Amino acid sequence: MSGEGTELHPLAQIFYSGSGASGNRPAAAGLRNGSLWYSTDTLDIDQVVAGAWVTIFDASTVSAAHAATHENGGADEIDATGLVGVPVVILKTATEIVNNSIVLQNDDELFFPVAANEVWEFTISLLIDEAAGSEFKYAFAIPAGGTLTKNLVFSWTVPLQDTDAVPATNANIGVGIWRLYFRCIYVGGGNAGNVQFEWAQQNAIVGDTMVMENSFIIAHRLG
Repeated sequence: MSGEGTELHPLAQIFYSGSGASGNRPAAAGLRNGSLWYSTDTLDIDQVVAGAWVTIFDASTVSAAHAATHENGGADEIDATGLVGVPVVILKTATEIVNNSIVLQNDDELFFPVAANEVWEFTISLLIDEAAGSEFKYAFAIPAGGTLTKNLVFSWTVPLQDTDAVPATNANIGVGIWRLYFRCIYVGGGNAGNVQFEWAQQNAIVGDTMVMENSFIIAHRLG
C-alpha cells in the first residue's frame, strides 16, 4: 500500500509495508527490535535493529545473482526449491552435436537440480537427427540413492515400457529427424544434485548426431 506504513499486526505492532525505499517507512526510533518493513515497489525487507532500519533481504541483489547464473547456463537453489507442483521448464536453445563417439556425454542444457529426498515427475521431449548407422544412445544420470523410472514413446506413436533406473539404452530411430518423448518419475534419496540427460552415438560413425534446438524438459516437484 502506498502512503503511510500500514500496521498489519495490531498486537505486536511489528510489521509494516508501503511503497518507497524510506519515505513512507515509519521511523525506527521507538519501534520494537525485530519490527519489519516490506517495500512493495522494491520488494526489499528491512528490520529494526538497535533503533535503526537494516536491510535483511535485498531483492535486487538476489534477482541479479539469479539472472547471472542463468546467463551462464546454470541453475541455482531458487530453481531447486520451487513450490510443489509449479512447473520448471528447460528449453534447449542451441543444437548440440556428437560426431564419431559412443561415450555418453551430459547434454549442455537438458538437466534440472533436485534437493535430497525430493520426488519429481517430468517429461522430456527430444528432437533428434542422427547420422546414418549411428543410432542413438541415452541415459539419465541422477544423484546417488535416487531412483528413476520412465515411459518412452518413439515418434509419438509406439509406446515402450522401460522401468530400468538409468542404464544406457539403444534407440533405433532411423535416419532423419525424430521426436522422442519420455515421461519419468524421480524419487530422491539422501543426496542433492542434478537429474541429467546424457546421450551419444550407439555406433561410432563419422557424421553428426544431433539433439536439436527446441527439445525441452517440463518438470514438477511432487514433494
